[in-house]
Amino acid sequence: MKRINSNLLLAIMFSLVMAIISMTASCGGGGSSPAAGTQVVTKGVITGFGSVFVNGVEFQTDATTRRRHLDDGPGDMGSDDRLIFSEGMVVSVHHQPGSKKATKIDFVNNLEGPVANATATGCTILGVPVIIGPNTVIKPNSAAFVNGAIAEVSGLPDGNGSIPATFIELKPPGTKNVFEIKGIVSNLNTANKTFSIGAVQGATNTVSVSFAAAVLDGNLAGGLANGMFAEVKTDLAGSAASPIKATKVEAGLESEIEIENETEHGGAEVKQGQ
Repeated sequence: MKRINSNLLLAIMFSLVMAIISMTASCGGGGSSPAAGTQVVTKGVITGFGSVFVNGVEFQTDATTRRRHLDDGPGDMGSDDRLIFSEGMVVSVHHQPGSKKATKIDFVNNLEGPVANATATGCTILGVPVIIGPNTVIKPNSAAFVNGAIAEVSGLPDGNGSIPATFIELKPPGTKNVFEIKGIVSNLNTANKTFSIGAVQGATNTVSVSFAAAVLDGNLAGGLANGMFAEVKTDLAGSAASPIKATKVEAGLESEIEIENETEHGGAEVKQGQ
């Protein structure tokens, strides 16, 4: 019987090992893994709690999950999302791709200001039409929904720039005198220092804003531009006038992330480095 050359045997064994490694690597699902540290953000309406349900999908939360109301300033707010968040709020849930473990949950309202033209089906706030439906969550209760009440509104804007509210928090008249409206800048007139702001690009429902006396946030060092997502702050006196007299204009949070159509959760998915 012939003896196999030892060098040939080693070569055969090496080839077999490399083939096994190659086959193992090819069984991982056919796509490259996301870069280390990458997270996605699922944006949608809170529909329930267990951990937290967004667009009907449950995301697990624990003591390490950061919960932030970004309109209230920097930092986290407590440890129990049922005390901070409410059904109806539109939130952004940060999580690893393919994971349902929430690392951060952020809430940013659409606008906040005094209620005007209140009816059972809606109102205007800072000139923005707000639509109230049977599933709109109103806190503390709908009896507080009267003209002059201060309302914080959350919802997903329609194509016209109206806000079908999924959540409204009401405060008594006179409890706050600095209000805010967020949206896309259009019709910018740098000579007159005016622009329009709408909840979505191309909105037909827009609000005129004068920024002649406004402080521009440091993130706007390059100036305002059409198509920019901005946040306008105004005081009680300025909110009743048209155009609204801005006391401060800031670059909105949405301008810092790219929103893509999201298929898995039926909402919007934002990819960003963490």
